[in-house]
Amino acid sequence: FNNRGVAYDYKHEYDMAIQDYDQAIRLQPDYPDAFNNRGLVYREKGEYDQALQDFDKAIRLKPGYVEAIANRAGTYNDVGDFDRAIEEFTRAIKVEPDYAGDFNDRAVAYLGKKDYQRALQDLDRAVTLSPQDPHVLETRGIAHFYVGSLKAAEIDLSHALKLAPTEPSPAVWLYLAQVRLGENPSEALNRNRARLKPVWPEPAVRLYLGKLTPTAFLALARSTNPNKERKNRCQAYFFLGEAALIRHDLTGANKMFQESVKIPIPDSYEFMGAIAELDRLRNRQVVQH
Repeated sequence: FNNRGVAYDYKHEYDMAIQDYDQAIRLQPDYPDAFNNRGLVYREKGEYDQALQDFDKAIRLKPGYVEAIANRAGTYNDVGDFDRAIEEFTRAIKVEPDYAGDFNDRAVAYLGKKDYQRALQDLDRAVTLSPQDPHVLETRGIAHFYVGSLKAAEIDLSHALKLAPTEPSPAVWLYLAQVRLGENPSEALNRNRARLKPVWPEPAVRLYLGKLTPTAFLALARSTNPNKERKNRCQAYFFLGEAALIRHDLTGANKMFQESVKIPIPDSYEFMGAIAELDRLRNRQVVQH
């Protein structure tokens, strides 16, 4: 039942997966893997309290169960409880000190707290441990973007895209960093577009190339999964805010970033990016006055 639950989860048939995990737990109530796996499904469904209960149970049954510890930490990131996330990721790192993913994910918690220095320290460690991991490189590139270290952002995001040339996210963030550097990367973005998977946030590529209106772009954020749609819309408003900045429309950018943060997805890079951009806009207004 546990193994079939994993298969259902892989197919995104979450309710069927939960039914199988329930049965596995009924048959073997001290089975930590079933609790951990069911917690993952609840997390994917956005039912975070249920997920945390299952991860807690898995860890009680198997102290030192590092996968469940990291999953619990990730769930705290999901809900924006970054202090507890940091505590849990630190606990996981003590068990597996050479796993880059825990450093990357603890860095996300630090980014959520706007503790950019500690985030970058963790990301440097993650890149040292896994220098060919595109996700880690993308995270560090985005962190550099938040703090305005645009050349460092460009280097990391270029490397991430080279390693994962079909992924739209590093392509979009690389474009934003290069525009901010004063470059004209539209031609490169157009070339990259042919290789990208047609999954969100690929429509942002078409938005920046002038092939989608803002209204049409927002429409593509819709999803049959309500949690996914919320995340897509949060990200869409961030990308629209960046488009306004490219046009030097500071008022429009401020409005879009405000719309983004009204849809709290605490561990989303774009949600955190909107917060960083709003801080930058406020600081700019203070300097002008």
